[in-house]
Amino acid sequence: MALLKTHLPFRAESRRSRRPRSKSWSIETASLVLLPLILFLGVVAPALAQTLSESQVKAAYLFNFTRFISWPDSAFASPTSAFAICIAGDTPITALLSQATSGKAVSGRPISVRRIKRNEADRSCHVVFISVDEQRDSAAILRALQGAHTLTVAEFDGFSASGGMINFFLQDSKVKFELNLAAATTAGLDVSSKLIVVSRRYPPDGR
Repeated sequence: MALLKTHLPFRAESRRSRRPRSKSWSIETASLVLLPLILFLGVVAPALAQTLSESQVKAAYLFNFTRFISWPDSAFASPTSAFAICIAGDTPITALLSQATSGKAVSGRPISVRRIKRNEADRSCHVVFISVDEQRDSAAILRALQGAHTLTVAEFDGFSASGGMINFFLQDSKVKFELNLAAATTAGLDVSSKLIVVSRRYPPDGR
């Protein structure tokens, strides 16, 4: 079956009202289970995709990136250390991920989701998502994470050009993502070809 060429559409949401609704959480939970199939097998239920909000789609991507990217053993303090997903900024994605990843694991490691403070760059984080609210501090966060085995993800223009690894963008009312493969490789992360093929590469020539 062909790989999906376009990513998930979403339900429009206001930046001023972005709190997750508990009644829709069953939809989000389903999306997290289904997303690997949606992304890489081209299987998608239209009713489910149309019901998801932008934040729900991004939360689903963040969780599933961990299934298609590998971290070196040296990224963890011990064999039983948790896999840490850190969120910079005020975004409903924090609560969505916390609920969705409860009881789940990455390569046998429990998942910890936590919000990091402004200007804080915790090198123990394995994924750092920088919300648009923290765009001003993104350069400082990236500098602090240089040399760390940390996947950096954001949602605003220019992030890939500044050395970020994955950047969400909207196209035709769909959440898509741009991949700076060189930055991820430099950080010691192994990105699956399945993720590469469905991304927009930065720089455009793919180098």
